[in-house]
This record gives sequence, C-alpha cells and structure tokens, in this order.
Amino acid sequence: MKTKKNITPHEIYFSSNTRLKAAVSEINDSIFVEFYKDGVMLELRDCSDHSSHYAHSIAENYCDGILRIENKFF
Repeated sequence: MKTKKNITPHEIYFSSNTRLKAAVSEINDSIFVEFYKDGVMLELRDCSDHSSHYAHSIAENYCDGILRIENKFF
C-alpha cells in the first residue's frame, strides 16, 4: 500500500533579477528547500534536522547571492 504524501508549500523566494529561485516546502512533516537557477533545479535539500526558520534563511540567502549552490544533477 502506498502512503499519500502531503506536500505543503511554504514560501517561494526570487532574486532581484528572477534568475534564482528557492522554494521551501513541507512533505510529511519534513522540510525541504528546492534551489533553481534559470528554471533548472540545482538541488533539493532536506532541512528536517533544522528549524523551519533555518530553511527559510538559506532560501533567502541563496536568492540574495550569499549562498552558492552548484548543480548536483549534471
């Protein structure tokens, strides 16, 4: 039997030029941040070991250019 995943989007952040995007979501009581550049996902980070505030902070820092994310899928 498959369990249903409850995905709750929290907030989406954008850089001033909109090239960078970070989305904070909660999936079954775990919190994740998706990092995008030019519409391509670079990383999905599990922040379950941290607070919700931490997840939102790294999303903001990424979009402000403070946190750099390299593409881990290619």
